[in-house]
Amino acid sequence: MAVQFSLSYDANGDPVLVENTVTGTRKVVSTSPVVSEYKSRFETPASEDTNTDTDTDTDTSDGGSDIYRYINEMENNADNDLNLSFVEKQNLERYTPEAMKAKGKEKTRTQSVMETIALAMIPYGNAAKGVVKALSKILPQESEEIRAIKQFYADPEMSTLVDDIPGMSNYNLVYGNPFDPSYGLADAADKRTATMAKTLANKYGMTAAEIEMAKVGTYTGDVDSDLIKRIKKTTDLSRKEREQKAEQQYKTTASEELKERTTNIGDVTGAQQRQANRDARAIESAYRNETGDSYSGSYDASDDTSYSDPFDPGGGE
Repeated sequence: MAVQFSLSYDANGDPVLVENTVTGTRKVVSTSPVVSEYKSRFETPASEDTNTDTDTDTDTSDGGSDIYRYINEMENNADNDLNLSFVEKQNLERYTPEAMKAKGKEKTRTQSVMETIALAMIPYGNAAKGVVKALSKILPQESEEIRAIKQFYADPEMSTLVDDIPGMSNYNLVYGNPFDPSYGLADAADKRTATMAKTLANKYGMTAAEIEMAKVGTYTGDVDSDLIKRIKKTTDLSRKEREQKAEQQYKTTASEELKERTTNIGDVTGAQQRQANRDARAIESAYRNETGDSYSGSYDASDDTSYSDPFDPGGGE
């Protein structure tokens, strides 16, 4: 018997989930899913934000730019639950080092049995699992760069740094067009750093040299402001992210070059080509999952002889 689910509304105007069959319809969920009053992300806060980087709520010197509107939106109207960490707000739990390590392990028989039982006990559990699989074929696949930036910020060192900067955990890590998204916090951090630098200069009379010292944590002057420590943190965040992106770009480029050289092996038998493809996938997996902080490869695009890669000795020859 064919079964279809749809969203309908009862006599009170509350949304309900309805099961449609050839014999009729019935309510599946009859309680309203509304758990709190809707709050527009674009409304102006009623009270002054105490976590601002300037003397006023916002710096309007760049009010027409997209990055300014994005930052203003996120700082004033993002998730206000103070009990949630950055990792929880951004749904990065499955990208933490512990989760990634567990994901790489094969499920035990007991775990598989318990998962099957759980699906059987949850109403329409298997149907929901099927919907998720169907959606995964329609929605764009998560790129290596997006996956890498999520793992980067799910690491305790970076997530703690974000949480230590007031309001920073409310910025979207991935945003924009879902088919070609932008990602990262460095641009937003740079914007805040520039705003704080302007405040330190105009309000506290700090020189450009003193502000640069504050950014690297060596300022020892008389100015006593939370911005001194905060500007170093936003500077550190931006620098570390850009270093991560550069390393990820190198890995992606090197992986693509290796894949081309490994799979494009000329006139060979089908078995040889299949083995070459398997080798290429193994190398790609190594670049993606096994290099970590210890990766030591290097390549200068302006010098073809500079190629150095521990996963491909002699690859530059």
